[in-house]
Amino acid sequence: ELDGKEETENLMGPSNNPATDEAAIRTLVENWAGAVRARHLDGILANHSADMLMFDVPPPLESKGIEAYSKTWDLFFSWSDDPVVFGGLRV
Repeated sequence: ELDGKEETENLMGPSNNPATDEAAIRTLVENWAGAVRARHLDGILANHSADMLMFDVPPPLESKGIEAYSKTWDLFFSWSDDPVVFGGLRV
């Protein structure tokens, strides 16, 4: 499922095992990137706190809360190519 919550709920805390932690982080990032490529907003927002704070380059420069963050994706998708390509994504 693209929303990522089912797959990552058990990955949200440190394991005291760097290899396991790296795999968990990689899974979170890959699920998020897959959701962006699919333009699946629920998957993009998965694993974000409701009271998140994001700083970005295009206005609005600051987004407070999940609703404000959600609205930034309209702008992103209006100018992005399809499919969205991430270059140099390294965990």
